[in-house]
Amino acid sequence: MNNSGKTSLLEAVHLLLRSNRPDSIAALLRPRGMYRQRFEVAEDFELLNWIFYSRREDEQVMIDAVLDDLNSARLVIKRSEVDLGEQLSLFESDESDGLDDYRKSRFIETPVLDIAYTDSFGGKYVSRIITSGGRARFIPGGSFTLYNSVYLSDRSLDAISDVEKFSRVLELGRENDVVDALKVLEPKLRDLVVLVSGRETSIAGDIGLGRRIPIAFMGQGFSRVMAIVCSIISSKGGVLLVDEVENGLHHSVLSSIWGVILHSAVTHDVQVFATTHSLEAINAAVEGSQGHEGSLAFYRLERRGDDIGVITGEDSRLRTAVSVGTELR
Repeated sequence: MNNSGKTSLLEAVHLLLRSNRPDSIAALLRPRGMYRQRFEVAEDFELLNWIFYSRREDEQVMIDAVLDDLNSARLVIKRSEVDLGEQLSLFESDESDGLDDYRKSRFIETPVLDIAYTDSFGGKYVSRIITSGGRARFIPGGSFTLYNSVYLSDRSLDAISDVEKFSRVLELGRENDVVDALKVLEPKLRDLVVLVSGRETSIAGDIGLGRRIPIAFMGQGFSRVMAIVCSIISSKGGVLLVDEVENGLHHSVLSSIWGVILHSAVTHDVQVFATTHSLEAINAAVEGSQGHEGSLAFYRLERRGDDIGVITGEDSRLRTAVSVGTELR
C-alpha cells in the first residue's frame, strides 16, 4: 500500500542497527536529495530536520525494538545546541578553518543532532552530527555494532558505491559468487573486474565481445542485483534492507533473482528485509524459495486513519495466501 511507511520502517531499522554511526543519517538522506556534505550557510543544517515528522525540530524521533528474548533497544534522535568551547577536542585542527576564532569565544553554540542509543542493561551511547567551519562532523558514540546493516534505497544506483561494494567482495575472494548470480540476467558473463581511468573507477564485465563492458551499459537490473548480492556477501551475519526490491527487473526473471537472493542470504547468514508494491514480486519470492521452505515471512503495512496497522504471516501462511490468490499488497 502506498504512503504506509514501508521506506521509513526500513530506514528506522537501519538507523537503530547503526546507531553508533551518525553518518548513517546522511546516507539515508542523500538518495532523497536532502543532504549536503559541506554546509555553505548555516541554514543548510536545516536539511537534517527532514528526519523529523513534519520537520518539527522541537520534537524527537524515538525507535523502540525487541532484538531477541533477552534484549531490547531504544534510539532517540533530537536537535540540541553545543558549546564549541567545550567541544574543540572533537575537531581535527588540520580541517578546522577558523578554529582560532572559535577558541576566542567559549560560548559560541552550533546546531547538533544527538543520536542516543540505550540498551536493555542501561548502557547508553551518544553519537552526534555537529557543524564547524561550514562542514558536517560525524562523532561516533562508541565502537559497538549491533549488526552489520546495509540499506539499499529504491534509488541506489551509484557507480562509486557499486565499486566499493564489489571491492569488498574481491577482498573476500568471493567475486565468482557474484558472477554466478548475475548469470541469471546475462548467461554470457565470464568475469567482473574493476577498471581505473584517471581518477575514475568502474566495474566492467566480459560477455564475449572482445572487450569488457561497463556494467552501467548492462541495464539497471544488472546493477541492482549486483549491489544486492555484493551487500549480502560482505555483510555475513548481518542485515540487508532493500527498498522496492523489484526495481529495474523484468517480471520473467524475478523468481530466479529471488532464488539467488535466498541462496546467498542462507549461505552468508544474512537476514534480508525487502519491500515491494508488486504482487508478481511476492509470488516470485515464494516460487524462488523452493528448497528454502520456512525462510520467508511477510509484513503488510496499511493505513488505518492516522495510524499504520501491520498484518504479519509466517512462511506457511504466505505460501497458502499466494496459492489461493489472496491480495497481499
